[in-house]
Amino acid sequence: MTPIIDKIHNDYISAMKAGNTDLKNALSLLKAALINAEKLTGNKLSDAEALKVIAKESKSRYDNYEFYLNHSQIDRARNELFEYHTIKAYLPEELTEEVITKLIHTYLGTMQSITNRNVLSGKTMGLLNSNYPGQFNRDVATKLINSILDSKSSD
Repeated sequence: MTPIIDKIHNDYISAMKAGNTDLKNALSLLKAALINAEKLTGNKLSDAEALKVIAKESKSRYDNYEFYLNHSQIDRARNELFEYHTIKAYLPEELTEEVITKLIHTYLGTMQSITNRNVLSGKTMGLLNSNYPGQFNRDVATKLINSILDSKSSD
């Protein structure tokens, strides 16, 4: 197991021993997602791959939280929010907009021969995903990429 998966497993055991059902359930769902990802790939996950799964699960819980909150299902929303915070705790701290902007400029600087905006955008997002899994908000990164590409096209 990788260090992140080991930590989740150990935290799950601790929650089970402590009788913390909510934490145990949240970690059980996360463990299941990690196991399913391993089954799909046929290999043990690296930490980077595990972080991608954790980030996806975190986003899913937050989306569910917003859905239930908007549909006045407060108990379900509260549960999803607890799971979101539990899962998010295993992710590295998110990159700031300033750092993401610098990374985008760096990546775009290496792709000066590419003129297709969609290709530039996709390759830049791909580099962010592969180098910083779970460490940035995709919506923020997309807006920044588009903003930077807009300013380059008006130059």
